Amino acid sequence: MPARRTPLRLATLLLSAVALLAARPHVGAAQREGGLNFTGALSINLPTGSLTSDVGSGIGIMIRNASRRSGDWGLRTGLSFDRFSGKGRIDNLQFFTFFGGELVRYVGDHAYLFAGVGAYNTRVAEKTTAVSGTDTTSRKSSGFDFGFQGGVGANFSIMGLGMFVESGIIHVITVGPSTSWVPVRIGLRL
Repeated sequence: MPARRTPLRLATLLLSAVALLAARPHVGAAQREGGLNFTGALSINLPTGSLTSDVGSGIGIMIRNASRRSGDWGLRTGLSFDRFSGKGRIDNLQFFTFFGGELVRYVGDHAYLFAGVGAYNTRVAEKTTAVSGTDTTSRKSSGFDFGFQGGVGANFSIMGLGMFVESGIIHVITVGPSTSWVPVRIGLRL
């Protein structure tokens, strides 16, 4: 049971950090100017729900662009790759994602909320064992699924370098039980 509470504790810690960063004056200038902004991020991915029985924590990488449309609203699109270590018969689970039309609501100079849809190429590598019981190979299967993501984030600067931290929930509608995880991202705003 303690392992299932760990993602919630980490999410609570991250949300508290976002709130503290958002309370600091400063930043946001690049996104306030309008135009197109690019970001890149690394993430630690924490599985939730039924996914916790098949995979352990994972890692991810993401690139995206964002533009402020009017006032406090913006739109962003991007690509991400997320990989989870497997448990039992699952060797690993991978998602290559295109997310388009993600709506962003800026709250003050730092904090923001985001929500959108994505197209997910899901790849599962399963372990198989030969009749002798000693040979293990990997069988791969892939599929195309749709899903949703949403969460909160904050922009900040360290020595003039624009950065951000964000977390949320990703929910992919898959065959059988749906797949959900909590990404905790830190990245650069270029």
